[in-house]
Amino acid sequence: MRVPIAAAALLAAAVAFADEGPVPLREGPGKELVVAHCAMCHSLDYIPMNSPFLDRKGWEGSVGKMVKVMGAPISPEDQARIVDYLVAQYGRGASPVAVLAAAPDHAAEPPARTPELLARGKASYATYCAACHGPTGAGDGPAAAALKPPPRNLTGVSGGARVVFQVLATGVKGTAMVPFKQLSEPERWAIAYYVESLQDARR
Repeated sequence: MRVPIAAAALLAAAVAFADEGPVPLREGPGKELVVAHCAMCHSLDYIPMNSPFLDRKGWEGSVGKMVKVMGAPISPEDQARIVDYLVAQYGRGASPVAVLAAAPDHAAEPPARTPELLARGKASYATYCAACHGPTGAGDGPAAAALKPPPRNLTGVSGGARVVFQVLATGVKGTAMVPFKQLSEPERWAIAYYVESLQDARR
């Protein structure tokens, strides 16, 4: 029996994240509160991997959900300090290089970007990514309307192929973007380079 694309994407969001190592966070006021409260429920890699996407409003919503929905025992004062730390160290617009340095990365040296690799990436993108992110990476695939938060517009994500490769390896917690660990590193690089080519086409 076929599973509708949107339903499959939503089911994917429930996949467990295993084998995650410790994530070093940047030093700054409030870091100890983040480690004490956030690591109780989920891996800290949620923070650097969401850095390109969340501004102050986004981090306030994420921390507020921990308190109001999940019942985290965080005082309003500590909640404000946690948000201030996250915005200062991991607010949207943080350096992609710094985000990658803080995220787990077990990748080999990237292969050269060749026409053959781009062709392979285009085919894999159509199989694994287009349902959510759309054929041009604009975040408007047929499953997008059912996803909260909506899929990213990949053509507007900074950092190029390395960031895309990393996200394919780790996923983005709190979204339907799960890790594609079943894909080999060469195939993830192929997809990453293809997405980079979509970004290049928009420049």
